[in-house]
Amino acid sequence: LHHRLLSSGRSQRMVASVLQGIAIVLAVLAFLPMFLGNRLLGISLVGFMMVALLGLRNLARIEIAHTGSMVHLAIKLPGRSRKVAVAMFVYDLVVLIGAGLTAVFIETNLMVRGAEVRDLWKFVVLFAIFENAALLMVRVHQRLWVRATMRDLLSVCSWLFAGAVASFTVYSLGFRELEWSALRLTLMSFAFACAGITIPRAALDIIREFGLEARHKDPLVSTNGCGPVVILGAGDLGTLFLDHLKSSTHDVYPGMRVLGFIDETKALHGRRLRSFRILGDLSAIPAMVEDQHLRGIVVAIQNPSQPLLNQLDMLSSTHRLTIYRWHVGLAPLVSETPESNDILDFGLKAANQ
Repeated sequence: LHHRLLSSGRSQRMVASVLQGIAIVLAVLAFLPMFLGNRLLGISLVGFMMVALLGLRNLARIEIAHTGSMVHLAIKLPGRSRKVAVAMFVYDLVVLIGAGLTAVFIETNLMVRGAEVRDLWKFVVLFAIFENAALLMVRVHQRLWVRATMRDLLSVCSWLFAGAVASFTVYSLGFRELEWSALRLTLMSFAFACAGITIPRAALDIIREFGLEARHKDPLVSTNGCGPVVILGAGDLGTLFLDHLKSSTHDVYPGMRVLGFIDETKALHGRRLRSFRILGDLSAIPAMVEDQHLRGIVVAIQNPSQPLLNQLDMLSSTHRLTIYRWHVGLAPLVSETPESNDILDFGLKAANQ
């Protein structure tokens, strides 16, 4: 991280001061409860979270931007070996047992009240069995998690909830005097299991999101190639273009850096879409050319009107901007000759000519 901060244009003194300052803040937060009492433990935890979020938002961008190519390779070439499936099965089983044990430790105050709930360990066995059966029902190990969607995650969480309900029902029937304790155990175990099962499976896509933000929001990124651009159209095609960039390597559109969105809908101005700000309408283009060295506009509108095209042509001529057209289309393959084929048509083309 130190060397990558240096390569991003920061001075040796600045990099050393920033990293040492972070170390001092973390040390102070760590020692606060020791010297001033455990009541300040909450302040320390909140402080650690703030440092982590700020670091992820600023310093970690440099690291994540360089990780994007490796993540893209993992997405492109997912593991097919049975060993991966076996490893994930073992991981899920460990997570389920760990979720149940953690809930038991919390419920019994680290086993201090173990004499009252000495049979709670049986809940862990039941929870692991029913939850593992739920994961097998949803075929969690057969899904392509490197391209997971929100629907996949919600499906897994729903089945985990069904397994938790089943384990609670069976356990309550056997130990009626512990029904409220079993309910608390079930809710805690379900929460821990959902986090442990779904977060690692969504991690690659989350890293790609951070990688996209890091690659396109660092002002020190080289402007060779496409250079800084804005996306015209904060709609479905605009977000689709961001998804395309998220799964693309650095060499697909070399030097491209997305500054944000441009949209004629004034109600959207100032808001954010996929962490990119909607900067205004086309009247903001001259200022961005002057201040941020804007070099192109990506038109992400299905059917742009002729007046809009004329306005873009005028901006292109006046400010020497490259106008790109992001388009997605589907056409039947009707001929065997390459010259006359109608094919799946999607991509980004320069349209200023």
